[in-house]
Amino acid sequence: MQYTEAANLSVFSLIILLLIYFNVRQPRPRRLPQNHVFILIVFFSSLVVFFDILSVLSNGQPSTWSFFMNNAFNLLLLTLDTIPAMLWVTYVYLQIHQDMKYVRRLKPLFVILFILNATLCAISLFTGWVFYVDAANVFHRGPLYWANLGLCYSFILYGVAVAVNSSKNIEKELFWGLTVFMIPVTVGGLTQLVYSGGALTWAGLTISILTVYFNIQNKNLNTDYLTGLYNRRQLDYYILQKIKNSNASRSFSAILIDLDRFKYINDTFGHSVGDQVLQTAAFLIRKSVRTEDFVARYGGDEFCIVLDVNDVSLLEEVAARIRCNFEEFNHSNQEAYQISLSIGSGIYDYSLKQSYEEFLTYIDDLMYQDKARKQETRTCASVPAS
Repeated sequence: MQYTEAANLSVFSLIILLLIYFNVRQPRPRRLPQNHVFILIVFFSSLVVFFDILSVLSNGQPSTWSFFMNNAFNLLLLTLDTIPAMLWVTYVYLQIHQDMKYVRRLKPLFVILFILNATLCAISLFTGWVFYVDAANVFHRGPLYWANLGLCYSFILYGVAVAVNSSKNIEKELFWGLTVFMIPVTVGGLTQLVYSGGALTWAGLTISILTVYFNIQNKNLNTDYLTGLYNRRQLDYYILQKIKNSNASRSFSAILIDLDRFKYINDTFGHSVGDQVLQTAAFLIRKSVRTEDFVARYGGDEFCIVLDVNDVSLLEEVAARIRCNFEEFNHSNQEAYQISLSIGSGIYDYSLKQSYEEFLTYIDDLMYQDKARKQETRTCASVPAS
């Protein structure tokens, strides 16, 4: 492959990476640690590809300045190319375990290996161990070039191994997203071993990052990571679209659910049990509705269902089915707690031209009326007969 073609391919890869970077870099509320790491992966990948472009453009040029630049850019390229691979392992751990403690254990090893690789690359300016630029200003791989390459792919392979080892405990979409990452970058790297003047490794890396972006990152933006339901951001967008598309003959409905005494469960049994309760509630709600119905985590212990239903009796049937599934769970539950809920439901009235906030407030009021009735019932039951 000619150097100009390699530069063009790298430029194309850089453009895609920058588009991803500026998209995911936009301010978002409560960004998860793994999303921060993904941003860093894209940033350092873009930086590496940028230095690759500069090294290709300076390669073979006759001036002394080009000779200096060729050495400098290849030094930066081979020093920094391990960072996206190290960050990839971090990203995999955070996606699977949602805990920084796994990352902290690996951090000292990452730092040591990075320093060793950087030192080896710097020494190569004088020894040619990893790379060297000949008198004609042409880049060549040194005998230890494979150590740098092997280090990068070892991290990528290790990340895949972590995903495979946890395959039974994570969603299939997440598993395939984490494992498929290795294929494009590996194919690109192996191909470049044959066509040494090419930039196929970076094209493969870009495709791998695109795979993660579409299959994992986009889902993270719209999904509550604890329950797997849609998040508030996606709920807001979905209801606004439903309101926009409503008319006199076509409407929709929503059910708002609040878990009773959830703070008591959290304070008494701990936050890990509280998380388990939220996950169980999400499962029971999802089980109670159709696959095509929209279910989101509205807030801390609140959930919202949006349905293409404009019949009160059908809406009441769904609410009754939800209560029934929770009652069945409590009957068979062996834990020291029970999960109860309050429900507010209503059909969007197109004739009133309700705004999103007005409709949600209306359902929220109905839900709190249900909660108040149950509290009144409990209070009356506790008063002894005279």
